Amino acid sequence: MKWMIDVDNLNKNFFLHTQGEAKIPVFRDFRLKLKHDESVALVGPSGVGKSTLLRLLYGNYKIGSGKILVRHNGDVLNMAGADPHMILHIRKWTMGYVSQFLRVIPRVPAIQVVMEPLKVRGVSEKEARPRAEVLLTRLRIPKRLWSLSPTTFSGGEQQRINIARGFIATYPVMLLDEPTASLDPVNSRTVVEIIKEALSQGTSVIGIFHDEDIRNSLASRRVEIQPINNHNCSK
Repeated sequence: MKWMIDVDNLNKNFFLHTQGEAKIPVFRDFRLKLKHDESVALVGPSGVGKSTLLRLLYGNYKIGSGKILVRHNGDVLNMAGADPHMILHIRKWTMGYVSQFLRVIPRVPAIQVVMEPLKVRGVSEKEARPRAEVLLTRLRIPKRLWSLSPTTFSGGEQQRINIARGFIATYPVMLLDEPTASLDPVNSRTVVEIIKEALSQGTSVIGIFHDEDIRNSLASRRVEIQPINNHNCSK
């Protein structure tokens, strides 16, 4: 089966420059392969590096050594050596990411935040807006909030804006960092439905799901992230 992401011999350390260059090792010779149509759940104790791995895959962090290979537009590219323009192109067309926290430009209306991934692909506002409205309605964001900046919203509302923005466009790969963490049971079920629909359309997923029922519902395989002294491994 064709793979979408291939992580090989990944090494990553953090250095505390204000504390005598203290080194915190996170990954050593870590390997992971995400297959087409697969949904992988990252599991392991808090603070072990699950969210860090997603940021490495997305190009937010530089790796120490190793490879992060991604299938993009028919080519195989290494995120570890890709220039910023290529990373942005991969994010635009191949790899979506729903983080734990919504980061947006202040004063930009919520509906514009949700439409943005389509507009950067050249989709007109006339076409993008109805798709955004469907997602906002489905995720129970009141219409009176659509024209307001989501920086003023509650944590749960911000996370639903995050979900809507992440899933308004179709990506071959989605990275999900606790997408239901701040949501009530009703909205959590809606988000699970949206993720399942993406999976049914061929999207491959790497996610962190702390709710065991949600994890069991979505993941076809688990990858355990162990503390570095136990040597990180993929199972």
